[in-house]
Amino acid sequence: MVSLCFIRAVVLATTSAFLVNAHTQLYAFDVEGGSLTKNAHMLVTNMGNAPLRLTTLSDNELRCRSKSTDTTGITPLIVAAGSTLSFKYYHSHTVANSHEVLPSSHSGPCTVHMALASSKGEGDVWFKIFEESYDPKTKEWCAIKARNNQGIFSIKIPTDIKPNTYIIRSELIALHQGGTTGAQLYPNCGLITITGNGKLEPNKYAIPGIYSPTDVGLNMDRKNFTTPYPIPGAPMYNAKN
Repeated sequence: MVSLCFIRAVVLATTSAFLVNAHTQLYAFDVEGGSLTKNAHMLVTNMGNAPLRLTTLSDNELRCRSKSTDTTGITPLIVAAGSTLSFKYYHSHTVANSHEVLPSSHSGPCTVHMALASSKGEGDVWFKIFEESYDPKTKEWCAIKARNNQGIFSIKIPTDIKPNTYIIRSELIALHQGGTTGAQLYPNCGLITITGNGKLEPNKYAIPGIYSPTDVGLNMDRKNFTTPYPIPGAPMYNAKN
């Protein structure tokens, strides 16, 4: 006879394996036409592919899922203002293995923030340059678009942002538990140097600080939400020179 303890152990192990396999993290990023393979421009995470949750929104790991946002020794990717930058998420940041990027249940928005590298991400230094949520025409979420595109989503680097070296923070938000325990957040960071003639220095916000555990957009179930979906966090920067 199979013991109850054994059954419980199997169930727990199976559940844990499923939850771990469901997680994701940034594998690589590059300019359009570049090789989306692991590169030297990324900040190393200390959380692996585990998400941030409503109970950890005040942790410094909300910036990049890393203990530090010090970019010393990291080579910045040179990015011309106005060019396309692509982020590739995968189950593992070290190897493109056989696990899927995200389960189809992990619907939710994508956001991208930046902060001057010299700030180390500390204080009111972050501004949002991209956000995308649910498209009522295609009935598809940004995170699922990335999932269905081998983990890739792309953005245009603003032409009006002042040239400098920045920490760039891409993020997928999964809402499959939004109506119960709340959303799961998957941010990761890299280092870029923007070239161009922009002059804008946008209004800035602190991370942590952009999210609250009571935000409607973090407590909304993917199967029961209102449109337009209220993307949580800071507003988009004001695109004016």
